[in-house]
Parts: sequence; structure tokens; C-alpha cells
Amino acid sequence: MNPEHRLPASKCRRDGWTLERRGTFLDFLATGVTASSACKRVGLSRVAAYNLRRRDPAFARAWDEALRSARKTAEDAWLAMLPEPLLRTMSALSGECKLHGAAAAAQHPVSVVRPV
Repeated sequence: MNPEHRLPASKCRRDGWTLERRGTFLDFLATGVTASSACKRVGLSRVAAYNLRRRDPAFARAWDEALRSARKTAEDAWLAMLPEPLLRTMSALSGECKLHGAAAAAQHPVSVVRPV
């Protein structure tokens, strides 16, 4: 179990969510696996995972941290595959838009279209 996913021993339940299973579940989440897939891999239901998340604030925090870790790893991998000239361009363009300011941005919101 990843040390950053440690949970207090007193929170161990008899419903199958042992500390070992919790740690394994969180480790899967931290690698980018979905909650549903992580549940299948530890042999427990998705509903049980979300119920535990709702009941146990320490588990919910560890879950959120595992997702942040996975997101950061994915972002780093994406940036690592970009060619150097594009990285320099992106770096030079990062920051606040000086063309229109915040007022124009509020009047013209950008919508993101995600591929289906």
C-alpha cells in the first residue's frame, strides 16, 4: 500500500473493506484506473466503495488524493510526449490573456466540445 494512502486502523470495517483492500483500491485509483475497475480488481462493489467514501472522511480524502495523483501523472506523461518547440510555445503563451481581460471573458465564455 502506498504510504500516502494510509488510513487509521480504527476505521477498518467487517464489510470487506479491510485496510489492505482499501490501500489496494486507492493504489489502483492512483494509477488512473476508474473506481468501477478498481472495485472489480479488489472484489468489492462500486456501490460499497461510494458508500464507504460517503461514511468515512479519511477514505474520501485518500480517494481524492489518489485521483489527483493519477491526474498529475497523466498530465506529466502528456507534456513529456510533446515536441520541445510546442512546449516552448505553450510556456510562452501561458498566463493571463492580455487581449480582452476578465470582463470580455465573462461576456464570451468558451465552451469545450468533447469528442464522443
